[in-house]
Amino acid sequence: MVNLENHSNLYANLAQASYDGRKIRFSFSLTEWDREQINNYRQNNFVPFNFPNAKDVHGNDLSTVYLQLDNSVKTVKELGNIRVPKVNGGYEVQSYVKNSYKQGLLTDEKAGFNAYYVTDTPKLSIETKHTYFVTRGSDGISSSNLNLNDWWHNNQAFTTKNAYIPQAKLANQAMHQKITEMATEAPNATMAVTGHSLGTMVSIQAVVNLPEKDIAKIDKVVLFQGPDARESINKMSEQAQKNIQMLEEQGKIDYYVNAFDIVSMLNRNKPGVDEIGNVRYLLPKSFNTTFDMEDKDGSSHDFGQFQINPDGTLKEANLNEHGYIFAAGIKVSQLIDKYLNRLVKETPEGGLSFTEVIKLLLSGEYKDFEKEYAKIIAEAKVAGEWNETVNELHKKISKSSGSKKITLQSELVQTIIQKAKNIGEEYEMIFKNAQKEFEDEINAIAKELLDGAGMIRNYLTYWEVQDMISPYGKNNLWDSGQASLNTNQVKQYKEKLGEFSNKMSVVANNLSEYDRHAGNNLFKIK
Repeated sequence: MVNLENHSNLYANLAQASYDGRKIRFSFSLTEWDREQINNYRQNNFVPFNFPNAKDVHGNDLSTVYLQLDNSVKTVKELGNIRVPKVNGGYEVQSYVKNSYKQGLLTDEKAGFNAYYVTDTPKLSIETKHTYFVTRGSDGISSSNLNLNDWWHNNQAFTTKNAYIPQAKLANQAMHQKITEMATEAPNATMAVTGHSLGTMVSIQAVVNLPEKDIAKIDKVVLFQGPDARESINKMSEQAQKNIQMLEEQGKIDYYVNAFDIVSMLNRNKPGVDEIGNVRYLLPKSFNTTFDMEDKDGSSHDFGQFQINPDGTLKEANLNEHGYIFAAGIKVSQLIDKYLNRLVKETPEGGLSFTEVIKLLLSGEYKDFEKEYAKIIAEAKVAGEWNETVNELHKKISKSSGSKKITLQSELVQTIIQKAKNIGEEYEMIFKNAQKEFEDEINAIAKELLDGAGMIRNYLTYWEVQDMISPYGKNNLWDSGQASLNTNQVKQYKEKLGEFSNKMSVVANNLSEYDRHAGNNLFKIK
């Protein structure tokens, strides 16, 4: 595990602190909490946490926040029965504790659920303005029943069946209870929701299933490195559909994803699926995969890959400079779909057992996935290194002269040649993906209009209905001719970049000769 490099982004701090084993952690720790925190834990219902320079998305200074303790936690004992011999012969049934776990509003060890409620004041009051509901992601995979609940009953159910997962149902109840408490104790406060990995699936499913009046209290939903949950939410209630639409229209949902991370890229770039919220691609520190857990910056799924600006915002990739990141994300998404589709076809209705998953991980097919995945990231690294190379060459050229300068100029041209080829391929892939998403949205709109028209056919004639909906058919909303023209223009752009690369190759190979002629001409002019 690799931690954030600084604490100026509040939501990233909260999401990271929900995990055990972190430098700053919410769960009780005698070794990692200071004296003030431990005393507050034992004497009060809150624990102060300090995140230096932390700000929320509105720029509010929230360097000190307060964890509100869950006083509802109790130990639940599950009893089993066993037959034991009696002293005087025969048998009797005796009870024993076969399992025990903690359970409360924010905790259910049996379900693997761990959430934390944080505020900007020591206690909920009229002075409270900001509260935060934080959900922990998956604990490390192991044979422990507590960890298996994360992986098999939640992750697996979501991934293979787009299920409304058990932890999300618990989070929904807890969010509603906290919002109800806020209504009387802190009427001026709002709630932000955040989480990482599995915590994103739990968070978004829980939020959209809140009662309509609770949604008004949701200030922001900030999710880190989790899959898109649109397909699971599409299977939910009409109120859930209204809630998600309202939150999206108000711009309240942000997904931060790493294009090199398979968890972030799950369910993304899928045909016919409009991703939830504002999807923001992080600019990672390195070209690591999700499996590179021992790297100094952590895997692509860890917080150590985050780069944070001085104002607390996270560094994001942009198409002008980092097209290779978006192209890699599309490739990773498509790769996941390819292998996941095979897995789902072979998955029994009840899901995979622990033994079956282990067999899958050891199979040759999984190794093939890992190879293809590593190749995508390696290609992105090659395409991305040109930025650093070009900048370094510019510095060297400015300090060089004579033959050394000419050699460096030739090297710079060769670097630009390779970049031109990469840009053409990246641009074509990103454009085709975006255009397909637009076409899918038009299809969905046309279908929705058609379905709606079907409901009024009892009141109008067939021709009246047709006349009403004909302007909104796909053929009128989507210009296939223009789409084809756009695709051809992108293809031409790619070809022109190829031609440019070839011409630049000639320049690079004859750069010394061009330089000599230029010098002679300049001398004659003088």
